[in-house]
Formats: sequence, C-alpha cells, structure tokens
Amino acid sequence: MSNVDIKYTELVAESLPDFIIIVENDRERILPLDFDIKEKALYEPIELESLLDRSCQAENIEPDAKNTITVVQKGPDYYTISGFDDIALSSLLVSLSYIRIIYARMRKKPCLVFASERLIFREISLDQGDIDALFALYESLASNPFVEPLYDREREIEFNKNYIENMYRFFQYGLWLLFDKESGRLIGRAGIENRLIDQQTKQEIAYLIDSSCQGQGYGSEAVDAILAYACDELGLEEIYACIDKDNMPSIELAEKKGFTREANSDIGLILYKKELD
Repeated sequence: MSNVDIKYTELVAESLPDFIIIVENDRERILPLDFDIKEKALYEPIELESLLDRSCQAENIEPDAKNTITVVQKGPDYYTISGFDDIALSSLLVSLSYIRIIYARMRKKPCLVFASERLIFREISLDQGDIDALFALYESLASNPFVEPLYDREREIEFNKNYIENMYRFFQYGLWLLFDKESGRLIGRAGIENRLIDQQTKQEIAYLIDSSCQGQGYGSEAVDAILAYACDELGLEEIYACIDKDNMPSIELAEKKGFTREANSDIGLILYKKELD
C-alpha cells in the first residue's frame, strides 16, 4: 500500500485559521493562533472565553481574509461566526473544535475532526490521494467476509461527493479516514453512521482497520475516541453497533467497550447498544 502524502504537523496547521477576529461589545480583538494552540485544540476544546483571556489587540496585523474567522457577539450569550447568520450558539459552545468545522466548510476542505494518541480522524476528500488510499485500504481487506466492497471507482467518487455534501455538512459526523500520526499512512476507516432502528434514526458506530495493522490496538483506540467524541461533542446519550454474528473480533471488542446485546436479526446480525455518560 502506498503512503498518503500527509503529515501530522501540516494537518494541524491547516485545520484552523491563522487568526480569529473577536468582535464583542463593539470592540474588535485579533487573536493570532499559534501552532501550540492549534495542536492543543485537537485533544480538547478551547472555549471562546479562554481564547478571550489570551487574545490581544494586534494593531499592526492585517489578517488574510482567507485564513481568518470572525466571531461576532449578537447578545449576552450568543455569537455568529463569519457571517453565518443562521448559526447562533451559546458562548460556552463556541470552541475551536467547532470553529475548525466552520473553517473547513468555508474553505471546502475536509475537516480534521479530532485526534487520539496515535490516530488522526479526518473527513474524506475527493482528491486522488484519498481515493487511491481508500481503494488500497479495502483491497487489504478483500478476503474479509464482513467488509462490504467499494463501488467501482467512478461510482465511488460520486457516492463520496454526495456523502460529503449530505452527511458531513448536515450531521457533522459520518465515516472518517484514520491516519497514523507518525507515518501519515491511511490505516483505517471509522466513525458514526445513521441506522433506522424501530422506525427511529439512531447512531451506529462503525470501524475497520487495514489488515496489516490489526492486532496493534488501533481498533480499540479508535472506538474509545469515537465514543468520547459522540458523548462530549455531539451530546449523544446512546450509540449502537450492528455486528455479524460470526464476527467474533468485533463482538469481543464491542462487549469489552461496554456494549450490551439488544436483539438478533433474522439475517445474522446482532444489535448492540451502549449508554453514553
């Protein structure tokens, strides 16, 4: 498998704007985001109030509009971000993690969603590098009976184009690409999907790891990170896993992570559920 042309430090630097202009009570403050702040934002949200404490009036700085987010106060507890008038959030929710998403949408770039100790979770793009790496990933799992194959290349690109527009942009979650921090290699795919359960749309965790990287704890690390994101960032109270009855590694991992069996289907699938704290 070929490596993806991607570096951890470059991803961090590109995933957030260089400046945030904060307009509060008619006072404009320009906050330069240095690399340390950006890197920290991968692991824990930095709230706007914390940013204000670190902000400064940079009189001699003229930020490039392409690399700048503007946060404007619209009331005691509400702000809008870069002219998105339909987005009104409590000040406690305007964090760098959310600004990262808005910035990616504005630039029409894949969002670097979050990171764990060894993994980077990023949205897929239509760049040739991502598509090539995706096909190589699934080729490594071609003999795995529990992994559904991709479409042909042209149809897969069209599918992902619609997925980016309709899943990522609307729900702010979906299946993400998993990159190894050290090598930049694509080693898996994981995330949160929607599934109709008892006539209601529920959220389901999904994950797969390159065959050459299995047995090294990546699946367990990915599940832990996704569960934390689902609870802390998305506010989900429960999440499901739908696993083939013969897929013992996935069953063992789900049960180890606290999922409990809810039901069996007539097509050989087991439905698991986990309450999120």
